Amino acid sequence: MNNSNIIRKIVVGADPKNGLAYKVGNSVGDNTICAVELDERALSLYGIERYLIYTEDQKGNIVLWKQVSGAPTMIEFDINF
Repeated sequence: MNNSNIIRKIVVGADPKNGLAYKVGNSVGDNTICAVELDERALSLYGIERYLIYTEDQKGNIVLWKQVSGAPTMIEFDINF
């Protein structure tokens, strides 16, 4: 995972108040969202702005949970990094 642009939260949808929000630290079932990042490979190869959302389980295993592309998004960066 890349630490060059630390994304704290992403909101997906045309209206941020009613969009789906994914925030680092939020629970997803038994897992926790641990990272949200821009997929720089998809951007450079295909010109696709895609965001990857990773979760971590209680054993410390990190897996790609969702990818978001082709939808209006609002990005909030972690200013305390």
